[in-house]
Amino acid sequence: MAALMDEFVLADLSSKFNILSIERSLSSNNILATFEAGFINEYNVDDQKLIHSWPLRHGVNVTSPVIWCDEEEEYICVFNQQEIRRWNVDDNIIDKTKKKKIKTDIYKLFTTEGYKPIVLCKNGAAEFIENIKSVCETPVIGSQDTIVYADIIKKQNGFGVIYLVESKNKITLHCQWYLDDVEQWKHQTFVITYQKTVLDYCCHTDENFNNCLFLLGSNKDLYRIDINESGTEEEFISVIHELGTEASIVCLDNSQIVIAGLHKKGQNGVGIFDTKYCAVQSFKPFPEICRVVPRVFCLNNHIFMNCGKKLYAFPYQFGTSTLSEFLGKSRSVEDTTNSSLHIINWSTKVKNKGNNTVKQLENILNDLIDPSKTQNKNKFSDQFKIFLECLMKGDNSSSISSLQMIQLCQRCLSERKFWPCGELRQLLNHGYISSGISSELIEVLIEKKENSLLHLSLQKLSEIPEACLIQILQYYIGLSDEDFEKNLDIDISTVIEVNQDKCPFGALKAHLIREVLSQPFSDIFLIDKLRKLNFKNVLSLLDFLFYLMATDDNQAVSFSTRPQLQNVIDWISCTIDAHVTQLILSPDARVLLIKLHEAVSQQTQFYDGMIELEALLSQYKSKLSNPIKPKIGQYCIEVLHIY
Repeated sequence: MAALMDEFVLADLSSKFNILSIERSLSSNNILATFEAGFINEYNVDDQKLIHSWPLRHGVNVTSPVIWCDEEEEYICVFNQQEIRRWNVDDNIIDKTKKKKIKTDIYKLFTTEGYKPIVLCKNGAAEFIENIKSVCETPVIGSQDTIVYADIIKKQNGFGVIYLVESKNKITLHCQWYLDDVEQWKHQTFVITYQKTVLDYCCHTDENFNNCLFLLGSNKDLYRIDINESGTEEEFISVIHELGTEASIVCLDNSQIVIAGLHKKGQNGVGIFDTKYCAVQSFKPFPEICRVVPRVFCLNNHIFMNCGKKLYAFPYQFGTSTLSEFLGKSRSVEDTTNSSLHIINWSTKVKNKGNNTVKQLENILNDLIDPSKTQNKNKFSDQFKIFLECLMKGDNSSSISSLQMIQLCQRCLSERKFWPCGELRQLLNHGYISSGISSELIEVLIEKKENSLLHLSLQKLSEIPEACLIQILQYYIGLSDEDFEKNLDIDISTVIEVNQDKCPFGALKAHLIREVLSQPFSDIFLIDKLRKLNFKNVLSLLDFLFYLMATDDNQAVSFSTRPQLQNVIDWISCTIDAHVTQLILSPDARVLLIKLHEAVSQQTQFYDGMIELEALLSQYKSKLSNPIKPKIGQYCIEVLHIY
């Protein structure tokens, strides 16, 4: 599993010029940053310094990014579509370097280990740089066709230049294979069945020469194409629900993709999507506000991204994804709008006698999940009522898979025309909402300020992720006591009065926060998520935890949802660990920390006294306890000692 680390600023960028690409350089620690105009820069990533800069004269635009060629030991790029420039490390002025001009516009330059540089023209012609003039005027594609993406892939006995061509809303894949054994080029064309609007593309070749191309659609589809000489294999991967309207992608390997343009928890950012488990496994918000979606590049164990007026680098730790890494996280579910749902039926009894009911469930569930079939509130509610009645009959609930229920819940949460509040309440009450979708559920309920459903979720959901608990705490602490009374259905008799002089919250607010604190959690994950709690709320939470620790236990006997003392201590420890630096430096926290220190000292003295008392009582017990008469059988011999 790959995980993004904290980013750092590699360079300041000019807002006048767009970045074209980040490519490798002569040294493994250096990168080449190419801009459309202005300059070409080389940076050292480890030292975060500018090593070299080549200025460009006015009127010169770089149309193919600068690349470093190991075979020629020189830099190569294309100016103004047709002019190839080549220079070495010692050259400081590009205008005085070698140039080669051809009559056809160049799309991109490529390098691969063991070969001379390769040129791909916009008419589809591909050849080594020395021979490009002889083939550049022979078009491979039509004059109305446009290359939208190109890359280089490897094979055992050569390599291939692949490029996607768009023509009249149709996409075709062209492969220009170079074969070592005959030293010739071979051209192949494949028709792509995926014909929807594509946001971005990326390609990857692994060490076994398996080549795959990923397409990210505007309808949030992720599509994969495996490429070899014998043909192509197309596969729909998943719907990425966190995807925004624009995105940029790059491959880490055959199963992990970096996506810039994700939207999670109200923030835009960059993340790593795992195609094996169809989930965003690592996410980082954009370091600053971006007016356009940044472009991402992968090189030297870093993800490079232009954001605002800076070039950022994200180190990442690379590993193999496992199922355990995704436990407790919300998964993205495949969109099944265009495919029929299959009911999982394990019961032969239902299969033999209840085929009509199961078929009815299948049809209704399809209608509920498909927005085009249940477009308004009345129709959705009527269908849902019938669905619930069928589901409650006999063993029909076993015929519905958890995946299908997640899809139904996601339809309820994503619906914009109406808000199915009652339907969500029934799903929660009957236990049909799994913990796998709890993150999406909590986020939407907080956004809509559904206090009653949020309270019900805490009671009905099991294994709520730590991130959700912190979201709920952030929301609850930020609400006033008056806001809690709105849209909240709760039995007031269960709410215990609090000491208004000592408790920082009102009775109802304290009651709900107690429920959050009573939920199970893992210390490691909780500390990480607690860092997202703002400092004002941290002080309020610690003040309330101190109140719980100092509350008389007699009051807690009648209050079943009050967290145990051990839970309160664990929450205090995790909160302080997560914000220790700010708590030490802030004068607002000084009085609270002193009170906590005094309370802990008193508890320590009390338990030390209890330990001493336990030792004393055990000593009395051993001396004064009555002898235990041994159990003996009906016949025995006893030896009596008289002293």
